[in-house]
Amino acid sequence: MRKRLDGLILALMLAAAVALVMACWWGLISSIARASQDMPPYMGQAQVHSEAQAPAPEALPTPTPAPDPYDPAIPLSVELQAVLREACAEHGVPVELALSVIQVESNFQPEAVSPEGCYGLMQLNPKYFPAGLSPEDNLRAGIGHLGRLLERYGDVAAALTAYNAGYDTGGRTYAGAVLAAAEWWTDKT
Repeated sequence: MRKRLDGLILALMLAAAVALVMACWWGLISSIARASQDMPPYMGQAQVHSEAQAPAPEALPTPTPAPDPYDPAIPLSVELQAVLREACAEHGVPVELALSVIQVESNFQPEAVSPEGCYGLMQLNPKYFPAGLSPEDNLRAGIGHLGRLLERYGDVAAALTAYNAGYDTGGRTYAGAVLAAAEWWTDKT
């Protein structure tokens, strides 16, 4: 009787271990699939857009209407301001939020390169974006990526953290700096 009970306990433990391994494997596969959705498409790569898009979560900021074509308070050329407003409107990113990301990332320096090799106004990572994009394409790609992160996370701070770190680490230092800059830009623009 004791051997049968020990055998039954061993079988249950083995089944639990197999279930745990299967759950971990499924979690890993699901994480990889979700992470691949965060990867921005390379410029020029065909993008597939769904006709039926889910409504934006309520936690997302409402994009501000585009003001006059040129704002002297923004340290970007007329052309770059037009690209910025167009990309923000296309991807549902508030202009003030995009400006604050640019300020924190590159301080409006189109030729900025970080020690990690991220480049341009939006400090794009060359692992995920083609190197050497023009300032216009850098804005379009960075704002598009930020828009996808805002849609995915539904939380501005989480999306900003993912923009900076590659995923939401839970830390909010970067997001706090960007949101503080966004308040300043809201008053200026």
